[in-house]
Amino acid sequence: WRMDASQDVSMVADINPGGEGSHPRVFFEYHDELHFVARDADGTRLWKADETGVTVVADLTPYSAISQFTEFNGELYFTARDDTYGNELWKVDRSGKVLLVADIHTGDGSSYPSDLTVFNGHLYFGADPHYVPSQTTILYPPRDDLWRVSESGDVELVADLTHTSSLTVFNGELYFSGDDWESGGWELRKVDESG
Repeated sequence: WRMDASQDVSMVADINPGGEGSHPRVFFEYHDELHFVARDADGTRLWKADETGVTVVADLTPYSAISQFTEFNGELYFTARDDTYGNELWKVDRSGKVLLVADIHTGDGSSYPSDLTVFNGHLYFGADPHYVPSQTTILYPPRDDLWRVSESGDVELVADLTHTSSLTVFNGELYFSGDDWESGGWELRKVDESG
């Protein structure tokens, strides 16, 4: 649905006709178009809406827990889970193809990438290459190392930490909350312009 300047509300598209609905979610703007995730009769897909209507961008049917869409280097990065790789970092390339960026927790384990943030020609994020869920998950969430993707697509470990969260670009530097178990515990840290 949408509301125009006169506050009239109207349906944009009946993506999944019938009583079930399409459950549109994860809205974000990309190339002056509204993108979102919704389900039709064929599965879960990435859609875009513009003045002409709605169209499919990519098929996301094998994936769940889709979130954190972030534009980087002309492509859309996001986090999602599938049965083969678990919850990892993915992207939709310029042709609309969905590709795994990195299997940081190899196999069907999950690294739970978080806080996708573009800074100084890289896409930074937290991820845990060794996370194993347990009954203590609430007390001890995934220990996120700091990682980044370069413009060439290479994925590298930036800092071996026990926690990384709240990545924020400020005054030409990347600030975040992090803990390395050694130099002062969970504190305010940063990556400067030199990386």
